[in-house]
Amino acid sequence: MITTQVFSQQNDTIIDSRYTWKELKKIFETAYFDVAKNNFSEDQKQFVRRILDSDLVLIEIPYTGFDKRIHSGQIVCNKLVATDLNNIFKELSQLRFPIEQITPVSQYDYTYNKSNDDNYTYCFDYRKETSSNKRSNHSYGFALDINPVQNPYKSAGKTFPSNAREQLSTGRIRYTDPMGQKVIELFKKYGWSWGGDWKSVKDYMHFQKP
Repeated sequence: MITTQVFSQQNDTIIDSRYTWKELKKIFETAYFDVAKNNFSEDQKQFVRRILDSDLVLIEIPYTGFDKRIHSGQIVCNKLVATDLNNIFKELSQLRFPIEQITPVSQYDYTYNKSNDDNYTYCFDYRKETSSNKRSNHSYGFALDINPVQNPYKSAGKTFPSNAREQLSTGRIRYTDPMGQKVIELFKKYGWSWGGDWKSVKDYMHFQKP
């Protein structure tokens, strides 16, 4: 686990990260506009600038960790779904559904292969879809991936991440798991769809809105 955790003596909550939005915006801009790494077109740069300046927000998220303790994580998401996610994660915390870690994607050098291998839950990341050249809903802050190791992406005999352990029940999201079914129903209550319902591929980690 990459995240540096800080223990809060005041309420026994483990603080996973303590970024400000100003700090994160600067980190995002530096990483996404790294020509040697990304070679973004001017249109792509304008898109990232616009969404960072106008559409995204940093929210504090309570959740139950795999250690069964209360954590406080940070998620960057679109402003239009911030209230949804605040409410959803409050209810997930009340259900005590376990999540391994929630920190901004900057912890992983903006490489979602690394973050998924480390079982990281996140929302915003400017990137393409796993199976196409289309811009992912993560690029707009409208998609969320939860516990990728237990809830992998599966298509044409391939599984991602490569270290998936979907036989583990802790943090798994399936209709066949009583806790996982409650998670699916909770997101759908707020109008989110689940990648496990897709026909051609299965993306068990993935929720999105609209």
